[in-house]
Amino acid sequence: MRFLHDTVLNDASNSGTVNSAAVDTSYLEEMSAVVTFSDVAAAGTLKLQASNEQKSPVVWVDIPAATVTVAAGATSLLPRSLLCFMWVRAVWTSTGGAGTFTVNLKASGGGG
Repeated sequence: MRFLHDTVLNDASNSGTVNSAAVDTSYLEEMSAVVTFSDVAAAGTLKLQASNEQKSPVVWVDIPAATVTVAAGATSLLPRSLLCFMWVRAVWTSTGGAGTFTVNLKASGGGG
């Protein structure tokens, strides 16, 4: 089994669009994400994107049904998404508020 619990964006500035680093999803089968905020007025969209490039991914595509819209700084969950990709990253696009936010990923898989 392979498990991953990773903070991919930690105290990131809630302004504009912020991309996490690429996460290697080898041998992982499912993933979820939680986003938390320091500002109760934070608003925007968190989504997971995938890439199947073998090294240093450049081309990213939104994972269907892996997007959540946040209002009023509410802690939000992206529930289980199935994985069959080489890489995943989190993307936050702010539409309001200030402060910072944190995104934690949790994933598991059968191993290799």
